[in-house]
This record gives sequence, C-alpha cells and structure tokens, in this order.
Amino acid sequence: MSLAQHPYAIPMAQGGAARLRYVAPAAALAYPFLLMAFHYAAGLAPQDRGAVLVAAASLLASIVVPVVALLSAMRYFALTSPSEADLMARRVALAAVAAPPLYVLVGVATWLMEMPGLDTWLVSALWLGAMAAIAMAGSRPASVVASRSRMALVVAHGVAAALFILLYLGLHLGNHLVGLVGEAQHTAVMKALRHFYRSSLGEPLVLGLLFFLLVSGAVLAWEGSRQRADRFRAFQIASGVYLLVAITSHVNAVLDLARVVLKIDTDWAFATGGPAGLIADLWNIHLLPYYLMAVFFAVAHPFSGLRVIMLKHGAEHPLADRIMIGGAVFAALLAIIILLATCGLRLSFA
Repeated sequence: MSLAQHPYAIPMAQGGAARLRYVAPAAALAYPFLLMAFHYAAGLAPQDRGAVLVAAASLLASIVVPVVALLSAMRYFALTSPSEADLMARRVALAAVAAPPLYVLVGVATWLMEMPGLDTWLVSALWLGAMAAIAMAGSRPASVVASRSRMALVVAHGVAAALFILLYLGLHLGNHLVGLVGEAQHTAVMKALRHFYRSSLGEPLVLGLLFFLLVSGAVLAWEGSRQRADRFRAFQIASGVYLLVAITSHVNAVLDLARVVLKIDTDWAFATGGPAGLIADLWNIHLLPYYLMAVFFAVAHPFSGLRVIMLKHGAEHPLADRIMIGGAVFAALLAIIILLATCGLRLSFA
C-alpha cells in the first residue's frame, strides 16, 4: 500500500507547510521558560489561585512541547514534493521532539563545566539557529529519495533492542514501578538487580548494547528523515531521536555526574531529585517532562518497530496499526504511573 492510499496519511499543501515551518522550534524555544514560569507560579501557590492556574498551564504546556514537535514532523513527512526548507523543517521538528532531554543534557554539561545558568541561553541559541537554518534553506526541491535502509543494520538494531529490553529496560522500569510501594522496596529490588547490572559481565554487555543502539539508531534516523512516510513511520523516527538524546543524557548523568564527579549512589533519591523532589526545585522540574516522555517513547518505540516487522511478514495494515496504537496507550499509562511514583504517590496494601 502506498503512502497516499494509507488511511492514516496526512497530506499537506505546500502553502500550509511554509506556514508551519517554525512551529516546532518555537515550541522548543519556549520550553525552558515554561518550566521557569511553573517554578515561579508554584512558589506562590496555593495561596494565590491565579498562580495555581499559571503553574498548571505552564507545566502542561511544557509536556505538550514534544507533542507539538511530533505532530509537526508528521506533517512534514507527508509532503509529496518538499523543498529544502521543508526538509530542514522536518529535521528540526524531529530534533525539537527531544527538547526535554536536550535541556537536561546541556544543563548537566554546563554544570560540569562550572557554568550553571548558561544552559537556557545555549538551547535558546540552538533553536534560534535552527529557525535561521530553515529560513536560509531555500525553496529548491529537496532530494528525498534516500538509499534504502540497510536491512542488515535494521535487523541488528531490532535484535539489539530486544536484548536490551530483556536484559535491562523491562527490569529497570519494573523496578521503578516498585517505587509505588515504597523507597525501601525499590532499593531492595535495585540492589538485587545490580548483581547483574554492575557485574563485570552485565554492565559492559548492557552498555555495549546501548552504544550500538545509539549509533545504529542515529544512522537509521538520518536515512529515514529524507524519506516520505506515514504518521506511524514518522512516530518511529521521532521517538528514536528522543531516545537518542535521552539515553545520552541519562548515561552522562549516571556515569559521569553521579559516579565520577559527585561520587553518589544512583538510587531512588538521585532519580527523584531528593530531598527537594521533582516539583519544588527549579532544576529538578526539568526532569518531570523528560522522565514522562522518556518512559513513553522507550516503550512505544519498540511497538513501532514491531509494527514494521508485522507488515514485512504480511500482516494487514489495520491489525499492525492497532497493535502499535495499543502499545502506545500502554506506554502512556505506564509513563504516568511511574511519574506519579517518582512524585510521591504510594500504594498501601494494608
């Protein structure tokens, strides 16, 4: 079935494309300031009802930023004859999906360089530069016929992803779910799992799989960014870009910031921004949208890969699409539950 025939394709006229080119980078540009607005308004709440509304609206808007960028990328993937500016806008939109982890990554990097506070200026300059790149890209037709994805690399990426989910991700997310019961229970499970994660065999294996996933994913995402695609394929590429930045940020925070610089344990307190928590601290609030979308994409992205495998093996589009949509719904629910656990929600079975 061609893209034009696919029931979920989203055609867009060239005029509409030109008007939407700057939506994704503008949303990403606003992201740090939405978090600042939340922190300021939350400091005035609950005494000030207006501040409560501003805080809620700011936090919700910050979570919506990657969604806006994702929808923008989907639109640009559907263009039949994109210009160079449209292709640049597509790639900028893909990058803007990863605005939350990018802000955290830059924030940690500037802190390590003893230049705290520079992160907002750097990411703002990045998105303003992206807008300038779109403006200068020109209206000439873009070359969108990329070489076919390297099948061997695609298969290897999928196998590595399956192993990573089996050996680490599934257990790691399950460990976070235990946080709903209590910090002590989470710590007990974490220590048990670390007999493998931190072993001389387990840690290099997990990190090796992760490194291969990052490199192969970056190659596949770059190749895919040149091709026209339906919204499911666009979601797969965009979620992969998010994970590329988020995993880089997470590994940097754990291996460099925590282990080498601060020499602290990456336990529940580290993950939840203790003792202040995720909500009350200006830096820690950076982590809330980042965590939420990271868990969502980490679970939904494999389902998008499963859809491709199903289609390659003759499954009907409606069935494959429903499987992916169901997986995305499951991913969203899991992400919300884990986020609530990190924010202090506890279940009692007494």
